[in-house]
Amino acid sequence: MFHVLENEHACYMSNCLTQQTAYDIDRKIKKLLRNQKVSFIFVTERFRMAVQLLCEEMFSRL
Repeated sequence: MFHVLENEHACYMSNCLTQQTAYDIDRKIKKLLRNQKVSFIFVTERFRMAVQLLCEEMFSRL
């Protein structure tokens, strides 16, 4: 299920301030996926939007 997260890692890491921020987001998303047992297709379609929102939220806290 998490294969898409690994493939997209570079995509959202480049949009976040630091590598640590990217890994924090990675952990949050993986936790959400485990809790909700989201399907692979659902994840691939929603992944970029979720990451974008998380990055924007973190930037707004600076």
